[in-house]
Amino acid sequence: MRLTSVWYVKTGPVLGELGEDVLAPFSHVDIIKRGSYLYFPEEAAEYVYLVRAGRIRLMRLEGNEETTVAFLTGGDVFGELSKEGHLATDALEVIEDVVIRTLERRPFDQLIMTPPIRELKAVLMGETDRLTVTIPLAEVIETTPLERVSRLILKLTDDVGVPRLDGNIEIPFKLTAESLIHLTGLSEASVSDVLSRLISDHLIEIAGRRIIVRNRKELTKVAARSGTPS
Repeated sequence: MRLTSVWYVKTGPVLGELGEDVLAPFSHVDIIKRGSYLYFPEEAAEYVYLVRAGRIRLMRLEGNEETTVAFLTGGDVFGELSKEGHLATDALEVIEDVVIRTLERRPFDQLIMTPPIRELKAVLMGETDRLTVTIPLAEVIETTPLERVSRLILKLTDDVGVPRLDGNIEIPFKLTAESLIHLTGLSEASVSDVLSRLISDHLIEIAGRRIIVRNRKELTKVAARSGTPS
């Protein structure tokens, strides 16, 4: 088993419903059997990998500890994080025969940014109203969970944040685990890990499913930082 650093986005129907006629001109298909491990080629940065069928387990290995980060299924995309600044701690295990389309990065980027722009979406509930939030898929490709969740919190802080007397900023809409999963394209485990880290670092707190930003300056640094996949 060879370790690497992996980014992933669980997109569901956003990409899962794309037809073969759309993807075929800039991609090819591989069928990989259960029990195999996936390895990136040297030129991995030039490609994005789209799961068309089957199931892949993304796991993190630290010392003798093995943790499941996410299960990737039809419509999910993944790739290799640039090696600079990222520790090789991840492995990809095929747990059900999988069909993968290897997509050339440049035409893929053009596809997701051309109208209709592909977006992640969720509706957040407030006391008396609701807020529809959309995140362009292009903004979450090749980012770590820590960067992704931090940027989402900052976006909501800028868009709808309410200053409090204690100097903190409250997002006045309920951010459930389900809504965070939809807006970041992450697994529940990844979202939980990142929130726990932000809370332990005293950057945010959560009260009544509402996020309160305690240190916006440091949170902004975290959102811009490339480093541990976390």
